[in-house]
Amino acid sequence: MSLESPRQEPKPLPLDYYAADPAFRRLMASKLPEKLHAWAEPRFAKLGIRAAVEVDPLAIAADRTPPRHVPYDPLGNRIDDIVYHPSYPEMVRIAYGSGLISLGYDPALGREFGRIPHLLTFGLGYLFAQAETGLYCPVCLTAGTARLVAKFASPDLQRRYLPRLTTPDADQLWQGAMFLTEKAGGSDVGQTSLKAVQEGDAWRLWGEKWFCSNADADVMMVLARPEGAVAGTRGLGLFLVPRTLEDGTRNPVRINRLKDKLGVRSMPSAEMDFQGAVAYPVGDLSKGFLYMTEMLNLSRVFNSVASVALSRRALFEAVRYVRDRSAFGKSVDQHALARELLAGMIVEQEASTKLVFQAIHHLDQVDAGMESTDGPLLRILTPMIKAHTGKLAVKHASEAMELHGGNGYIEDFVTARLLRDAQVLPIWEGTTSILILDTLRAILKEKAHERLLADCARRLERLADPQLREWARPVERALLTLASEVSAWDALDPSRRELAAKRFLEDAVAVTEASLLFEAADEALTAGLARDSLVARLYALMRFGDRRQAMDALDDSYETLVDPSGQAAMPPFMEALTRA
Repeated sequence: MSLESPRQEPKPLPLDYYAADPAFRRLMASKLPEKLHAWAEPRFAKLGIRAAVEVDPLAIAADRTPPRHVPYDPLGNRIDDIVYHPSYPEMVRIAYGSGLISLGYDPALGREFGRIPHLLTFGLGYLFAQAETGLYCPVCLTAGTARLVAKFASPDLQRRYLPRLTTPDADQLWQGAMFLTEKAGGSDVGQTSLKAVQEGDAWRLWGEKWFCSNADADVMMVLARPEGAVAGTRGLGLFLVPRTLEDGTRNPVRINRLKDKLGVRSMPSAEMDFQGAVAYPVGDLSKGFLYMTEMLNLSRVFNSVASVALSRRALFEAVRYVRDRSAFGKSVDQHALARELLAGMIVEQEASTKLVFQAIHHLDQVDAGMESTDGPLLRILTPMIKAHTGKLAVKHASEAMELHGGNGYIEDFVTARLLRDAQVLPIWEGTTSILILDTLRAILKEKAHERLLADCARRLERLADPQLREWARPVERALLTLASEVSAWDALDPSRRELAAKRFLEDAVAVTEASLLFEAADEALTAGLARDSLVARLYALMRFGDRRQAMDALDDSYETLVDPSGQAAMPPFMEALTRA
């Protein structure tokens, strides 16, 4: 006769990415201004359902029937059209119609709420990208194109292109793209050989680009080297290249072939050949690379949002599966090893989501004129979040697949697509090594790490709850160690400094995530909510504590963590929690 109490049946996870995610709901409530959050929450709720119920089946169809290139019409005229499965344009309508870009440019919203923060549009993007990673790339590229036009283009180009880049109406929309990569260069953009030739007042581009996503975009942002310009990135100019000219003819930009990609197959990536394409200079041609880094860094933030969204989707599917699957006489989620793994994934995903949206907060602050205070933080966090979350997405997609067993490896289940899609996330917008070098550059050039570590220390110093302060002690010690290690970098040769920067990135992510989790826990306790404290405690144990204790605590915490209401009872080891 068992003395164990009967297991209560778990609450079902709703087919709704917003309702199933209590941590994200609290994050948006805490980060957005109260009035704006009240306006936005019904839109989060609507998209959470639409992404799960409408977009996901469309994404399956678009993945299984990728776009195809049609180079010629029946009469042999070169047209370079791309033909999509009908599911893809329907996803386009939902994505852009949900305001993933347009809300930030809506004058009526601006009058009512002031500047519309990126936190809102990225929050919506987080929900959409759980269903479809492929299309979220064109959304990213269109947002980046609009940003460059708004910040650097002439008034005439702004008038002609910005309204169509920022409309929620798919029938009026012009999508954007960023074409950087060439055969020789890869991440070394300084090797760009695409040539810009001036003919009177006009410019034309000649040459090839090697990896061009959203290949049939209406508006392309392209780096090219004007004739006579110096070598390296300093000699690059930024050009706006329309797909269709004002007289309705096709600009001579050929699609050589579409890439046969491992994942994100719904969206076309291509090799492009510019054969005298008409191009419009954007801003000062001597600052082209500088301008393009604006779009590149925004793309890295989009990539990070896509990564934590994919991690969340992998987790969502794994939890649903193990609840319904029996093995060795009980459901899989009653086995300690599965519970510990899933609980750890939940903690990692929630920590990383907080980190990503903290970087987005700094982006909002920079756009609001706070460059001196938030610029260094944004520049060091952007490569950090991209490097960390891209790897995490691959890890979580793989772990979710394993929890499904053999079924997870079969294309009938979404886990196969998630793993294929995840693998591009550490590659797009700069590989991990490039991101480490960018982190190192932010440290050496402007000592951005000092601001980052000081912010972490400040969060921990402000903790009001004595139990949280005690649990955070190992994080404070890790902060001191990290600062001490960086101070010794002057004695290292350049190659050793690069390796030290890799360790810094990994350790700095951990202390920053921990500080954000403890800050959120302290704030939640004032409202009588203890779930954030549980997540902060578990994270501290996982990253800075005893591994055996962490594994036991994760197993004990599983039921609490997966409760979609966020109101489940705390596990017994949390009974020591006191309130300030």
